[in-house]
Amino acid sequence: MTREFEEFAEKAQVSNQEIGLNSGVIWYSHRANGPAGSYDAFLPAGLHISCGIANIRTQADGFGGFEAAGPVMNVLYAPDDSVCFRTEVGSGAVSSFGYFVPAEALEDDDGVIAGIAQIAKGAPLIPIAGKALRSVPRLVTSVSNEFCGKDLEMMYQSRALELSAMVSSLLQGRYGRVKSSRLQRKMQEVVDGIEAGLAIPVTLDDLAKRHGMSARVLTTAFRNTFGESIAEFLIRRRMEEAAALLEAGALVATAANAVGYSPNAFSTAFARYYGFPPSKLLNHKRRSA
Repeated sequence: MTREFEEFAEKAQVSNQEIGLNSGVIWYSHRANGPAGSYDAFLPAGLHISCGIANIRTQADGFGGFEAAGPVMNVLYAPDDSVCFRTEVGSGAVSSFGYFVPAEALEDDDGVIAGIAQIAKGAPLIPIAGKALRSVPRLVTSVSNEFCGKDLEMMYQSRALELSAMVSSLLQGRYGRVKSSRLQRKMQEVVDGIEAGLAIPVTLDDLAKRHGMSARVLTTAFRNTFGESIAEFLIRRRMEEAAALLEAGALVATAANAVGYSPNAFSTAFARYYGFPPSKLLNHKRRSA
């Protein structure tokens, strides 16, 4: 992002600084005073989370924009490098701060940033309003000269993490929680593994170890993804599979064995799930034949 940021800094006549964070870039710009001016800024593909204080008006075709004479905070996902914001900056002070994560770095991300990106994808620029704007003056204030080197980087990194967490919380409240595609794929792998061996005894710890996560994370992620617990899913699929076998003419003992039950335990579980014994389904099949 360095080239784009340097072009912005030159046109807006601000000092600038960039600091790395994970696979992204934190940027900070500031000027105590300066003339009014206008410029075009092409944003690189990826997620842009930013806040600032300025007399500013900016607009991009298809992505909207904003006009402000004070604190602003917004989120934008640029699908490619062609997104151009035409910006006018008024005279006076300008301070801005933000975090940019390239599109390619978001593909394997499974956390807060990926969640923000999923909400922002396909949407115009998303303004953040309300109480969150009270944090903007502090986020864009220059870090004390007492900090330098790694300490200075850590201070800006902590601000970027705070900004990201704040935006994530606000967007989830507005749009609902979005599951990451990688986590969804992981949960589908869990389901596929269970489906492939319905007759095989399985424990939560076994599943967690097999898929490289803790039992707590697996339990929470599975329910959030499918709306039921692993135990509920396992019972439902075993009963559905057994019912299909019985309807196809299988004996109760055969159906029980196919889904990992002894005949007696199966009859009890089946009756508890469907409200009638498996023999009733079998008898119905025979009467219909």
